[in-house]
Amino acid sequence: MTLTSALDPGLHRGKILLQGSHPTQRATYGLPETSLSAAVTREGTFHLADSPAGALWVSYLGDDATTATRRIRVPDQPQASVVVDIGGVDLRGQLVDRDSEVGVEGTVRVVGATGREVERADSDVAGWFTIPGLEPGDAYTVEVTAPDYVTASLQGVAVRAEAPPLRVALERGENGSLRVRLERSDGSPAAGAPATLLNRSGLMAASLPTDSYGRQHFRNLRPGEYFLVWSDAVAGTGISGQIRIEGGAPARFERTLPPGAAVALGCDPKLSGGKAIEFLALYPAQGPEISPYLSGVAAASRFSDGGAFALGRLSPGRYSLRLGIEGAIWEQSFVVAGDEILVHLP
Repeated sequence: MTLTSALDPGLHRGKILLQGSHPTQRATYGLPETSLSAAVTREGTFHLADSPAGALWVSYLGDDATTATRRIRVPDQPQASVVVDIGGVDLRGQLVDRDSEVGVEGTVRVVGATGREVERADSDVAGWFTIPGLEPGDAYTVEVTAPDYVTASLQGVAVRAEAPPLRVALERGENGSLRVRLERSDGSPAAGAPATLLNRSGLMAASLPTDSYGRQHFRNLRPGEYFLVWSDAVAGTGISGQIRIEGGAPARFERTLPPGAAVALGCDPKLSGGKAIEFLALYPAQGPEISPYLSGVAAASRFSDGGAFALGRLSPGRYSLRLGIEGAIWEQSFVVAGDEILVHLP
C-alpha cells in the first residue's frame, strides 16, 4: 500500500531523467515528496507512523497482482484510522479505427474527477481492453492514445457494473510539434521558465524549461488539443487557450506575459488558523486545473495562525478556487489584476 498527498506537486510536475551508459544506471528526480509505503497484512491492515493528513491517494498492489487506486481523507490529528475499500468494477471496451472499424492497439488512461490518472491499460491487437477494480462513479475521463491517431478524450464516463463495453472510434492523424516563445512585458525573455503541456484531460504531455531566449520546441506530439502552462518569477503562473497540434508544419505559440500579482488567501482564524489545507484546486476561465504549478502549493500547506495563506504569483485573469479544510469545501471566484490580491474565504 502506497500513500501520497493529493496536494503533492510532484504528482503533476515534470521529471528529470538521468540515464547512464548502462540501462540500470538511471535516476529520476521530481517524484512526489510524500510517497510512503507499508505492507498489508493477511488481515488487511497496515500501519504508517508518519502519514500526511488531508486528502491522500492510496495505491494498492496485492500478491495476486490485484491493483486499486482510491482517494481517502486522513484527519489532521496525532492518530487516525481509515478504511480503504479496494473492491471495484471493471471498465471494458474496444478501440477501433473510425473509418474501417478495425481494432486498434493503444493505451487507455482513466482520470478521476480531480484530474489524477487512477488506472491505465493497453488494448490487444483486436482493440479490446479491460481495466479492473475501478471505484464506481459517473465523472471519469477516459483518454485514449495510439500511434498515428488523434488523442481521444471522453468526458463524464460512467463506470458501473451494468455498463455496456465502451467503444472508442479513433481518427487518424500524424504527430506534430509546437514552438513556444515567451517574453515579459519589458521585452526581456522569460528564460528558464517551466513550460508544461497539458492535454484536454489535464494530464501532462510534456514539460521543459524555456531556453535563454524564452523559447522551447516540443516535438513528437500526438495530434489533438493542448494547453500550455508557464511559471515565471515575474509573470507568475498562467495558462494559454486551446492549442491545436496537427502533423506537418509546427504549431506556434508566442505570448508577451504581463506582470503577475501575488495572490494570498484570507480566512477567519477561528475557521482556518493553523489548519492543514486538505484540498486545493484552481481553475482558469478556460482550460484544466493549474494549482500544482503555483509556487505556494506544497504537500504540507497550512494556513497561518492568523488565517492567511500565500498562494503564489498568478497571471492576470479570472479564476475559480476550491479549497478544503477539515472535510468542508469552500468555493470562491476572483479576478487577478494589479500587484497584490487578497481572496477572502469562505
